[in-house]
Amino acid sequence: MTDSARRRPPRAPRLGRRLLAVVVAVLAAVIWLPSCVAVLGLDGYRGAADELCSLLDRCYGEEALPECMTHVAGNLDAAEPGEIREWLVSFADESCLESCTSARRCLDLSPVCEAVGADCAALEECCGFSKGLSNCDAEAERCCRPKGTPCEIDEDCCADGGRCTEAASGTRTCGGVECKPPGEPCAVSTECCTKICEDTGLCSENVCTPDGANCGDDSSCCSLLCVEGVCGGGGCGGPGARCEKPEDCCAEFVCFATPDGGVCSISQCLPELAPCEDPSQCCSNYCDPLFGECGQPPMCVPFGELCSLDLDICCEGVCFDGSCTCVPDSYPCAFDGDCCGGLCEAGICNPPGCNDLGGPCGANEDCCSGRCNLQQGACAWPCATVANVSSCQHDMCSITPSPSVLDPSCPDVDKGCVTEICLVDDWCCCTNWDDVCVGEVGSVCGQSCDATN
Repeated sequence: MTDSARRRPPRAPRLGRRLLAVVVAVLAAVIWLPSCVAVLGLDGYRGAADELCSLLDRCYGEEALPECMTHVAGNLDAAEPGEIREWLVSFADESCLESCTSARRCLDLSPVCEAVGADCAALEECCGFSKGLSNCDAEAERCCRPKGTPCEIDEDCCADGGRCTEAASGTRTCGGVECKPPGEPCAVSTECCTKICEDTGLCSENVCTPDGANCGDDSSCCSLLCVEGVCGGGGCGGPGARCEKPEDCCAEFVCFATPDGGVCSISQCLPELAPCEDPSQCCSNYCDPLFGECGQPPMCVPFGELCSLDLDICCEGVCFDGSCTCVPDSYPCAFDGDCCGGLCEAGICNPPGCNDLGGPCGANEDCCSGRCNLQQGACAWPCATVANVSSCQHDMCSITPSPSVLDPSCPDVDKGCVTEICLVDDWCCCTNWDDVCVGEVGSVCGQSCDATN
């Protein structure tokens, strides 16, 4: 790395006597004076808000959290006196002016942060962001839940978070999988809500630190690059940073093109936490089967040895019938490498002689997907509930008043487009072809639906 690439921004100043004086004065006003907005005024919470935003600007730059003072002070202005009192007490308890990291974490305090569904301009505006429980959807500009986090309705989930469905534990989560909260045991970072599995074997208490902030080691930085105590090394992008051209990445990294834009990586492969569909795409050769993200290979059980489906990860193959092995034909799979036959199609290991989606069938065994739509006599998309047959009462650009499933087995549909949609959103093929699915005809297939449908 060149000297210019290593050049780092000025360190954020330490908590000085003047900042301490602000905190003490603010708390004195809150604790000892009557609880009314007029008393708190500019000498109370606005002083704390100003110091917090000033520190955040020095740590991350004004572009990192646009209009910080408008966001923080504006939400406090609209809050009840009791809420303001609680925020100021938490402001001191959390040592909000002690460091860049603590200042950023303190944005995740009510009533400053925004609830799911509220408008947002940055991740740090959404309640729960510091624990990995929320995100700011860049296109919709609203706070939402990422994949693996608890939800109540589909609209809670981010665009790439999946539908709000019941996970194995019975909890409703985005994508129907569960990420592990801070403090829970972990084997890989991808399974943690915060996306950091610490050396202690526990999920980190906080999300990763953005470039430009102070750091102690590479693992705490979102870019996985800590240079001279600063994440990112001063301007250039480390692994995982978005890029448009090679110059956007630090000297030892390349800008690897992906379908949704470039990402800085160590080579022509995907870095940790980048979305993946197969282990071969990842630099680490490990793609988390639940979250679809590249990660560091966990401690694993050798091929052929005994394993527990709930606790162990196999070095090769999967934990099937009590041992690490390959998956037999017609059983569920995530990747081609899981299957003894080397082919995972539509989530099922492909048995010889089976019929593809839309092909004729009289029983589930006739289909590579493992599901026969008996109503249509055609091989359908694999769903958890085989009894859920497709009604095929409409085309892919329309819906019916009652739940109506559409999948590639339905006649008179664009099989290729419907298959693409179901690969990214199996709700459409297994539960209901709703208005979201109709929208995905454009966003996924690049086709246009007649506005009158």
